[in-house]
Amino acid sequence: MTRKAHVGWLRVLALSLVSVLAIVLLAPSSMLAQEEKSFHWERYDYDIDILPNGDMLFAVTMTFSFDQGSFSQGYYAFSMDRVVDVRDVELLEGSQPYRLVSGESVGGYQVEKGKLFSVVWWFPPSQNQARTFLLRFRVIGGLRIYDGGDQFYWNFYAGDRAGAISQGRIRVRLPAEVDPESLRLAVQPASAIVSRPDARTVEASVADLPPNEAVVLRVQFPHGLVQAEPPPWQLAEDRRLQFEESWKPVLELLLLGFSALLLFGGVGAAVALWYTRGRDKPVGLVAEYLSEPPSELAPGLAGALLDEKVDVRDILATIVDLGRRGVLEIHEVEEKGPFGLGQRKDFIYRKLDAQVPLRPFEEAILQALLGGSREVRLSALKERFYEAIPRLAGKMYEELTALGFFAGNPQKTRNRWRAVGVAGFVLSFVLLVVAAQLAEYAATGFCVPIALGATALAFTGVAGFMPRKTEKGAEEAAKWKAFRTYLADIDRFENLIEKKEIFERYLPYAIAFGLERGYITQFAQVQAPAPRWYYPYPPVVWGHMGRVPGSEAGAPTGGRVSAPGAGKGVPSLQGMSDGLASSLQNMSDSLITMLNSASRTLTSQPSSSGGRSSGWSGGGGGMSRGGGGGGGSGAR
Repeated sequence: MTRKAHVGWLRVLALSLVSVLAIVLLAPSSMLAQEEKSFHWERYDYDIDILPNGDMLFAVTMTFSFDQGSFSQGYYAFSMDRVVDVRDVELLEGSQPYRLVSGESVGGYQVEKGKLFSVVWWFPPSQNQARTFLLRFRVIGGLRIYDGGDQFYWNFYAGDRAGAISQGRIRVRLPAEVDPESLRLAVQPASAIVSRPDARTVEASVADLPPNEAVVLRVQFPHGLVQAEPPPWQLAEDRRLQFEESWKPVLELLLLGFSALLLFGGVGAAVALWYTRGRDKPVGLVAEYLSEPPSELAPGLAGALLDEKVDVRDILATIVDLGRRGVLEIHEVEEKGPFGLGQRKDFIYRKLDAQVPLRPFEEAILQALLGGSREVRLSALKERFYEAIPRLAGKMYEELTALGFFAGNPQKTRNRWRAVGVAGFVLSFVLLVVAAQLAEYAATGFCVPIALGATALAFTGVAGFMPRKTEKGAEEAAKWKAFRTYLADIDRFENLIEKKEIFERYLPYAIAFGLERGYITQFAQVQAPAPRWYYPYPPVVWGHMGRVPGSEAGAPTGGRVSAPGAGKGVPSLQGMSDGLASSLQNMSDSLITMLNSASRTLTSQPSSSGGRSSGWSGGGGGMSRGGGGGGGSGAR
């Protein structure tokens, strides 16, 4: 680039910097910071003429003084909850009338009527000056009509009013002259000065009224001075006030009493329901303990009979029992982790060709476990097997019911009473919504849904205890409870060295009763025979069994290879461990690990998934009740 070109670029850059600097220095402050705006009312006057027909003509004179910032819009509004209609709206500035427009336009105004009556108007941008506007309108149905005296009752200067009022005057002219003794006047705040310029007029004056502070004026004059009927809103409000003063306390007391009755009666009914329909018939002590299973009941069913529910522990006990009976065998395998890093364990469940009669629920468990295959890895059942658990539990419940141990399917009994509880919760929520809508009529209405919700909670809680055993079932459960006591403290009742052979036989029951860890540990300490259906890793096999597991990656092959001294009898857990230069604890831990892994895997699921003021006729209460109007005005 030439030296001349460099000079050209430097000139452009210099001019750009000068331009930006000029804009920053000369720009109005509104471009650099948000404009501060403030105003107040120099005068804010009301002139209200009450007509013989009950209508009221309002003339509102507002003198805005714009102290800081630019303003171009004014507004005025009040609530229509205590008027029937507002008509004949006019807006003037001095002698200049504003026109009704459909869109924003200087010299125009818009009127809206809904919950609020509002007027918005636009004027030329103004600052550091005062503008005076006159707003006229007719209010229909804004008086209260009572036999004891009709009332003008209005909230002035209320609502969102950001500016202060230097001087304000409210003048109310009655249709005719009224004797001072026939008038009742009330005004808030106390700083407002009330006067009577003549026999037809009432005035209230305020000075230096702070922002957002309202003035409430109430004038009661003789009934018949105006020819008007009570407006609909007054009739509704009077009915409400009459209800609040006469019936509301009674209703609230009744609801409170009913809620207490529902709470204590409902909870008591839930307990009584369990006592009469869910509690098992008391059975005398069968024995301190039983050293053998009291019947041929399958381990999984025995566990479900005692706690009245089928869970994965009962299913796992059934799987282990199928292994004990020669239907299944389980192989522990160890494989390399992802990318050949580390080791991970898995377990293979393999079906054998043994001709063993199976109960319907056992066939269902075997089918859910293996599907149509001969074998399955435990890891393949992750986040899949859980779908079958409700169906398998249903079959086991059916079996228990068919055996005459329960009067009805336990799960269906629980679900039925839980449905009652859920229905109670739904109804309590509906009533809670209704109570919120009707809170003004009865504050204690909330107590009813709360009490109903507590009753529903009681029924939901008791539902789990509602399955009831028959007399036969209660007696059978008592016997199995004695057998469970025996297994739980077996080393106190037996010399385990002499009773090693019962380890494998009773292991499924120990699993169903939740005693497997202590049970396995105790028998491992006396070198009990290892389960013939379980193949730990590393593989340990003895040749004389005549049962050769299939060969696959990580599984033992060619029959169990024993440690030195094999062929002299069935090896013990201790002997197998010693033969592998391993400890006894490794073998028992392996079995417990298999049971824990199976329990976690089979249940795994995919991730997701006041009183009336004296001297006032009719309703309306004290000044806090509020009158018509109640809106505000201002400028933007």
